[in-house]
Amino acid sequence: EVIQSDDLVSSYLTGQPMAASLRSVQRHFLAVTGMSPRKFSLIERARKAVDLLQTGLPASQVAVDAGYSDQPHLCRSLKAIMGQTPMQIQQTEE
Repeated sequence: EVIQSDDLVSSYLTGQPMAASLRSVQRHFLAVTGMSPRKFSLIERARKAVDLLQTGLPASQVAVDAGYSDQPHLCRSLKAIMGQTPMQIQQTEE
């Protein structure tokens, strides 16, 4: 069920953003989702990393594939967002 809809936010999420200032996108995004577009992107990247880790890929490869600068960056990000390290995430799936 959709609680609130916004064409500007929808266009941003589909990768075809409407013409608007960055500040307008940020305000609309925050109003609709309760978070900034940047925070949303960080969560999406962490979700992608978790999915890749669950396939059994090594953390070093997941870091590259998910767009992290290096493996320690992946570890810090997943610990902050997911509350688990890559190793802990892989162990929960075994």
